Amino acid sequence: MTIAKTAGRVARVAAGDCTPIFDHIAVWSADTEASARFLTQVMGWKRHPTIIRVSDEEKTTGGMIGTFFDAPGLWIELIEPTTPGPGQEILDAMGDGALVEINFDLGNEYGQALDALAARGVEMLSMDGSPLKDGGVIDEGVLEGDEIQNPGQRIAYFPTSMTHGTTVEYYEVLSDDHGSLILERDRVWRDETRDPGTPYIDHVAIVTDDAEKAAAFFTEQMGLRRRPGMFDDGGDRVILIDANGADEKPLWLRLVEPGATGRTADILRTRGAGHIMELGVHVEDIGGFQDRAAKAGVSLFDADGARIDGALVAGEWQKAFVDRMGSRGIPIALIAAPSSALG
Repeated sequence: MTIAKTAGRVARVAAGDCTPIFDHIAVWSADTEASARFLTQVMGWKRHPTIIRVSDEEKTTGGMIGTFFDAPGLWIELIEPTTPGPGQEILDAMGDGALVEINFDLGNEYGQALDALAARGVEMLSMDGSPLKDGGVIDEGVLEGDEIQNPGQRIAYFPTSMTHGTTVEYYEVLSDDHGSLILERDRVWRDETRDPGTPYIDHVAIVTDDAEKAAAFFTEQMGLRRRPGMFDDGGDRVILIDANGADEKPLWLRLVEPGATGRTADILRTRGAGHIMELGVHVEDIGGFQDRAAKAGVSLFDADGARIDGALVAGEWQKAFVDRMGSRGIPIALIAAPSSALG
């Protein structure tokens, strides 16, 4: 199975078009190697060899090290802070395995997109919430030996007051910058293949106190498309946003406005609006997945939090949740039915 997302943004967006491409999601980790074992051994996602490093001297973020994993649908960027600073503060506040931010590729149109936002009165920010400087340059690049190669990436964040609580990043990838960490990532992976039936990310779920207002941000400010209507899911109100993913299958932002009680209502109460609450992962061979997880000491639970002890058969259920202890805190909801069956 070839991997469409290695073709990059230019394969999907014409020059001058500021449509963002949902490229990766940042997952904070207290222990990269422990998290990597779960992602590779249980989820079956391959680890990319490229190592990303943010300089220990970078005041905007603090020092960090990053590793990519090829999850069909999205890149998972596992981030481990290496020094005190905003990155470590996020880990301390949100915990191991937290889905911290969603990251969109603007390619060569990064500057044009920021200019258009500025013209509408939108002031983009640095990671630490301070006003953007020099277009958002941070000392970040591919780590080779003890040195960071080609540092100077540009990134910017929407104010969370505008996103209704979700951390949303725009970043630049210049097509003629052959040392770019994103271009290098895709170049290295271009001849890689996936095994048939590899679990793929169907959606990223975000809890919100007002799904309509959250949806308006993604459509009006970012130019993403909304699936018509709103549907009910066990008392929760759900809106789907086409996240403009760069891989083979559709990728959705699932905006969930909870009912008065229940699991998502608890998440909204404890984590707040805009919290990225889980990855929705489609599994074709649920029995095989369950066996692999069990061998790694990882359990599955139902929506009520009860451990699933019996064998699961595809088509007889819709959703299960991976044990957060076994997943190193990464919140994953498994979907055994096609995404169309879930609205």
